[in-house]
Amino acid sequence: MASVSASSSLASPSGSPEGSNTPNAAPDVFRKTAPRNRSGKPTPGVQIHWENRETHLADHPESLQDRTRGEKFALARSETFTFETSADQTATGRLIEGPMKDVLPALEPGSIDFAYIDPPFMTQKDFEIQSKTNARHRLRLVGASKDDDAKPKAGYSDQWDRHHYLDFLECAISSIKPLLKESGSIAIHTDFRVSHYARMLLDEYFTPANFVNELIWKYGLGNARATRHFLRKHDNIAIYAAQSTRKHYFNVLRGEVTPAQKAKYCHTDEGGKYMLSYGKKYYLKGGKPLESVLDIPSLGPTDGERTGYPTQKPTRLLATLIEALCPPDGCVLDACCGSGTTAVAATNLGRSWVAIDANPDAIQIVRERMTQLPTFTTAVES
Repeated sequence: MASVSASSSLASPSGSPEGSNTPNAAPDVFRKTAPRNRSGKPTPGVQIHWENRETHLADHPESLQDRTRGEKFALARSETFTFETSADQTATGRLIEGPMKDVLPALEPGSIDFAYIDPPFMTQKDFEIQSKTNARHRLRLVGASKDDDAKPKAGYSDQWDRHHYLDFLECAISSIKPLLKESGSIAIHTDFRVSHYARMLLDEYFTPANFVNELIWKYGLGNARATRHFLRKHDNIAIYAAQSTRKHYFNVLRGEVTPAQKAKYCHTDEGGKYMLSYGKKYYLKGGKPLESVLDIPSLGPTDGERTGYPTQKPTRLLATLIEALCPPDGCVLDACCGSGTTAVAATNLGRSWVAIDANPDAIQIVRERMTQLPTFTTAVES
C-alpha cells in the first residue's frame, strides 16, 4: 500500500523492468516527514511512503556502498564502442547488460553530464519486440513469409504492484544522483500514469529548488479513440539540475526561422541578417528559443528508423535533450536504454555515452545500431 507524505525514496524490484506483478491500489495520505538529501540523511520536506519502503531502502546500496560488487558485474557484461566525431576526435560509448541496480554502482561518481531515463510507465501490459520495422506491418505490406525471424520476441513486462514500481523508480533516481557532475542534470520521461510519482521523488532527491523544466512531448500519432476523456497525446519529461539551477549546463536551442522573422531581418552584411531599430543593428540569432512543448511526431509503424522495439522514441527527441543539456565534450547516461536511441543521438552529436539494459534482446538491437553508424570504428568486449 502506498501513501504520499513528506518525503520520498525509491528502490528497484527484486527483478528489473521485466518483472511481473499485480497492481495494488494505494490511498494517498499526506503527513509531515523528511526527505533525503545527497548524503541520504533526512532533511525537512515532503516524502512518499509505501508498503515495505524502509525494508527496500535498507537493502539498496545507497551512496555506492556496494561499488565493488557492481564493478565486477558491469565489467563482465560490457562493450566499449569508439566513434569518430566531426572534430576529427573520438567519442566512446559503453553498452552494459544487466539490471541497473547492479550496474549503476559500478560507474564513476561525478562522471555524467546528463542522465536520461525512460522507465516503464506501469501500463500493466506486456510488450513484444517485433522484427525490424515491425513484423506485422512487414508481413502485411510486403508479403514476407512468416518465418522464425519475423516472429516477435518476448520484450518486457510492464505489470507492477505500485510499491514495487516505486521501489524501482527510487533505485534509479537515488543511484543516478551521485554519478552526476555539479553542472549535470537528470531527465525522467514518463506519462500521466506515473509522472506525479517521478516529480515527488525528484523533489526529494534533488529538491524543488533544482527543478528546471517539465517538458511536454506532443507526439500526435497513436490512439485517436476516446469517449470519456480528452485524447492523451503527450508524455512528460521532468528535468532537474544536479546541484543548482545556476550551475547546470544548458544550451539554448532555437527553432526554424519563421517567414515573419525573415521579413523583419531584411538587411544583410558581413555579420549576417539584421534589422534596424532607431539606427541600431540587431542581428538574427536564429528562430525563437524552443518552448517547453516539443511537437515532435512519434515513429510511425513503417518509419525507417524503427527497430521493432515496442516503446522506441524518435532520435530527434533525444537529440534535442542531449544538445540542450550535455556539453559537446560531455557524457550521457541512459539507465533503461531499450532500443538505444539515446546512444544513437549522443553519437551523432559527438558525445560519449553509457547505455544500460537488463534485456539481452534490447542489448543486441543497440549493438546492431551502433555498428551501422557511419562514424563507428571499433567495438571491444570487456
